[in-house]
Amino acid sequence: MAPPENNPSDSKPLIKYIFFLIVFIVSFCFIKIKSIEIFGLGLFFAINILFCIFIGKELSNQSYTDNSTTERLLRYGSLITAVAFSFVSTIMMIMTFVTLQSKFAANHSEIMWSPSDRRKLDTIEILFITATTFIGVTTLYVFNSAEDVHKMSYNIFNTALNGSAANWLRVLFPIAIIGVGSALYGRLQMSPLEVNKTPTNVTCDPQTNLALRPFKDAFIKTYWFLFAFVIVVLARPFIEANFNIFGAVIHPSSIFGFQKDDRSIIFGQNPKTGSFVRWDVIYLLAKYAFGLAGLIYAAFSIKYFSEIPPDNACLYTSTHIRQLYIAFIFFLIVFYTFNTLSASTLTNLTTGIMRYFVPPALFGTSYYLILITNYFVHVAPKLIIQ
Repeated sequence: MAPPENNPSDSKPLIKYIFFLIVFIVSFCFIKIKSIEIFGLGLFFAINILFCIFIGKELSNQSYTDNSTTERLLRYGSLITAVAFSFVSTIMMIMTFVTLQSKFAANHSEIMWSPSDRRKLDTIEILFITATTFIGVTTLYVFNSAEDVHKMSYNIFNTALNGSAANWLRVLFPIAIIGVGSALYGRLQMSPLEVNKTPTNVTCDPQTNLALRPFKDAFIKTYWFLFAFVIVVLARPFIEANFNIFGAVIHPSSIFGFQKDDRSIIFGQNPKTGSFVRWDVIYLLAKYAFGLAGLIYAAFSIKYFSEIPPDNACLYTSTHIRQLYIAFIFFLIVFYTFNTLSASTLTNLTTGIMRYFVPPALFGTSYYLILITNYFVHVAPKLIIQ
């Protein structure tokens, strides 16, 4: 009996999802670039309408029987409601932008936002990005079983942590995070920088900026503890590969609960004497002590950064402090996660969040999105600076 042939149409939905993902990422990047923000929003609104129609069509083809679980039905209900809210919000934002664009085009001027209107627009952009991400995650669970998603997630994490590329990632991530951290460290030590000329002259001076000082102090401590953590992590393969240089046998200390002849944790063996080199206690204590201290100060730096006024001169785009700090925190979380958690733990944590937290969060985010969009549609023209 001949094996069944693959249906080419089976791969079409996957190709469509990849297409949507790429265009969404491009539009998200454009939205964060102020000079082409309007173009990015237009691209996002256009692709979001197509995405909502596509998801709606896929959902209409789904059949649910009496055997469907309550969890699956709730997830389905949250998804279809969120798609409807996202679609309506997109239509309202398009109508608003068309009206404002035509109004300002008559005066040969770009749209000028009031401070409150600018903050509302930033909030709407974040909500659209969050809701779209949550829709994608929920869609994954609607069209696949929880077991399939768990298996797929495990394969991804296992490949990243234990695959052929894992060793390269363990080298590249420390280089990236130290590089970004060093760049931010330099920006926080720089001389005064003029960040705006019109309508008023604005200068960023990290040395005398009082609002920046608590964040600066916390970040510097985070940076040095992270640097120590990276050195400890990268030292392990070097020490294991050169035990013959270090020579003496190091036994674990009974203070930490290890017996003198305990061999439960072994990192390597002296090739000359055959004796086990016991540096495990020192390594683990140093790794987790530096890592924990770095995380604590990173938490303080996030807190202090959020307390800096949005109009602070040192947060202007031209200083690159905000962008570098966001990149630093991202690399920090990924680096710590991949050096402390196993593929199984990461899979359980990630799938648990996607399965139980995202659907209700999606409903709440979408509901808030349509409320703030409706408010923006009605009040934005009144808040525009003429």
